[in-house]
Amino acid sequence: MVVALRPTPVSDWKFKKEWNDFYSTGDLYATEKQQIYRRQWEIKTDSHNYPYLDYIKTIAPGWRPLQYLADFMEVGTDPLRWRDFNNSDKNHRYTYPDDPIGREEKRSERVSRSRVCLLDYEENEVEPQITYFERPFDLRAKLLEINDGEKDHLPRSGLKLFVVEDLSRDTIDLLGHYLHIEPDFFRSHLREHAWFNIRDPFWVPPSLHMDIASRNWQQIFFCRARYFTDLAKFREAQRAVDNFNIKRKLDEDESKALWDRSYPTSKPIFPQLNTSLFRRRKNRNEVPERNPNGDHKNISGEHGIPLDEVQTAIEQELIEEEVDAKVGLMRTKATFWWKNNNIGVLLLDPTLTEGFPLWREQENWHEKPTPGEVGPGTPDPKSSFAERFIYWAENPAPFLRKAALSNDPRQLPMMILLRIICADWITMSQYIKTRLSQVDWELIHPREFLGHHRFYTILNKLHTWRRLVPVYREMLYTTTLHMEFFLNSEGKQCETVEDEPFMEYLNEFKLILRQMDEYEERIDRLTAVTTSTINMVDSHRIKLLTGLATIFLPLSLIGTLFSMSENVDKLGVTFGYWAAASVSVMCFLLLVYRLSESWLA
Repeated sequence: MVVALRPTPVSDWKFKKEWNDFYSTGDLYATEKQQIYRRQWEIKTDSHNYPYLDYIKTIAPGWRPLQYLADFMEVGTDPLRWRDFNNSDKNHRYTYPDDPIGREEKRSERVSRSRVCLLDYEENEVEPQITYFERPFDLRAKLLEINDGEKDHLPRSGLKLFVVEDLSRDTIDLLGHYLHIEPDFFRSHLREHAWFNIRDPFWVPPSLHMDIASRNWQQIFFCRARYFTDLAKFREAQRAVDNFNIKRKLDEDESKALWDRSYPTSKPIFPQLNTSLFRRRKNRNEVPERNPNGDHKNISGEHGIPLDEVQTAIEQELIEEEVDAKVGLMRTKATFWWKNNNIGVLLLDPTLTEGFPLWREQENWHEKPTPGEVGPGTPDPKSSFAERFIYWAENPAPFLRKAALSNDPRQLPMMILLRIICADWITMSQYIKTRLSQVDWELIHPREFLGHHRFYTILNKLHTWRRLVPVYREMLYTTTLHMEFFLNSEGKQCETVEDEPFMEYLNEFKLILRQMDEYEERIDRLTAVTTSTINMVDSHRIKLLTGLATIFLPLSLIGTLFSMSENVDKLGVTFGYWAAASVSVMCFLLLVYRLSESWLA
């Protein structure tokens, strides 16, 4: 008989619901459904004066991946978020207000969002003049000035570099139209993904290396790790990522260790303050209000406790604060476009304000002052990635010490960018090393960390890095490849003395790439050890079951022999013989089993 196999209903699948939310506006093959939504968010470019958007929509039928860029500009953010404007997301995963007016205001803010900074390098100058553009109108005026200079064939020297944090419709349209930028440059920065599903509408066809080498823009991929004191702050950061216009994802590191947690070890000084003071403060830096007499408001007056004792209680709660740390991992990229070596655009990702950089990895590259000398300023530890880049562009002395600059004005800002990204990669490499070392330590001391039956948690941790490390390895390989293409642009060769600083950074990236190879091998070895340990534990369990069967087997056998008599009443004293024989045999087998177990141990 042949039984037809029915597919499992989607309602019975056990995956998270958000894993299947990419197709609310239609998948890659649902052209009719996509057109329905496009009619809802369509912008009449003639009336709104978006020439670059009109240009992209005109050529999109022939270059299908550009349709996603056109949809992004019309929606104002990732097109898959359009469902929020139709009130089809009950959980408001993308933080839009509930009322239609508030949602439209939020959309208008996304469309006109302008986070642009111009670094204007004069010829033979290493410190640029910096101009910020917080309104599209101001950016348009500057671009018109540059465009008019090109039309008048005015000589241009130095480099004008526009640094853009996040992307918006107005920013893309202004930069693309006035600087004549290839649309693929913007399209490549909108999303970050390790792989594509077969229905993804944002799929991008792979490019040949010969095509990548010939274009006037390149990308550098890297990963940033961020520390959060508890799960609630991590969830808050995930919601903040949804406020980016571009699509990024904050992944949770699932390889937690014992050292990620800390618990109070003593009782609070004042139990009545235990849940009313520090835990009630939403902001860690918030200072409790005071009454006119100097006591803390609603604390000292309510409980009648002197101020100095209240301060002691606050300090104790800070010391005894419970921590259940989370680390979030975000894949990101920097995309650099240039024209005639004297004008460029650098696209950078926004930076989360929630949490802390892992290990507070904001390194100070200034030379340390000698005793009695006043040292230079330091970068703000809370600064974003773009602000770090701009700070070191204003203070380029650490980079000038490495080597003399060439005639290429792009060299100095690229050296700054590569050093910051390389520092982030080194931090990420150290973090992977830490997690694998913790796994190794747990395997060495299983009784303290795992007990007898929790080795499967080790496999879960290793599977996390078995999945992520190859992705990071591919990102590093692609980055080194694009760096080599950049070095060879405009007819230059990597081996020239002028490019020696770049070669140093290229070697640094290759060193981190080798570290990723070593981590992959280490993960395979730890997985093999863990699997062998699990097999040993399973064998031990089977051995215990075999021992139990061995113990009860003689009892059953002797019972069976004695039960062969037809008249049980005539057995009489035979029951005594049965009991004596059974107990003797069982004790003998237990002794043999214990001796054999000790010998095996």
